[in-house]
Amino acid sequence: MPLGYGFNGIVHVHGALPRAKELVLTDTDFGRAYLTEGWARRFLVDVFRRYTVLFVGYSHDDVVMNYLARALPPEDVAGQFALTEDAKNWDLLGITPILFNLVYVENSYQELYDGVERLADRATRGALDWKIRLAELGGKPPPMDEEAIGEIDHALSEVFTTRFFLESARDPEWVGWLDKRKHLDALFNGGELNERDQSVALWLSQNFALQNADIIFKLVGAKELQLNSTL
Repeated sequence: MPLGYGFNGIVHVHGALPRAKELVLTDTDFGRAYLTEGWARRFLVDVFRRYTVLFVGYSHDDVVMNYLARALPPEDVAGQFALTEDAKNWDLLGITPILFNLVYVENSYQELYDGVERLADRATRGALDWKIRLAELGGKPPPMDEEAIGEIDHALSEVFTTRFFLESARDPEWVGWLDKRKHLDALFNGGELNERDQSVALWLSQNFALQNADIIFKLVGAKELQLNSTL
């Protein structure tokens, strides 16, 4: 096993056929891997502390794994999520469930497959793809569906994608929507704004200060007149 806090590629924690003698198949093998010799346990503890973990197709019902999850303090874990059709007791394990609908027909797990495909698309999306997608989202009123909301929240965490989004967002409803989701907070606090927040301040002043002054006055009033000097 490599070190859990520094590896690349695929790690077969329970072994692989080319090295069949090291496969974890029986209760004895499992106890050796996680208890007596503990190499699998040490690897996973380091993984959980270093990396954000997404469980896919894993029930997390093993007793040892359940105790291991509960033994790690939340502040020592980078973050754990599970794609699952069942909410059950994930929260007790410190794992955030990402639910999908299991449909009891042919291709029951189709929603899971579609979700993973979209996740892969999001993770590999280039600048041009982001620009096209954010122009589409920003050109409409604020969305209601969670997928689009999450996509915009993610885009607003980076400078270049924030600018792509702001280029198209002209509907006055965006001001209240962004404020509700805490994306305007830095504009009403002291201190120096980062590049992302400077872009938001410029967007707010250029597109709404004159054309929709009532919205800006309402926003400023709600913030008790505490404007950042840049804004």
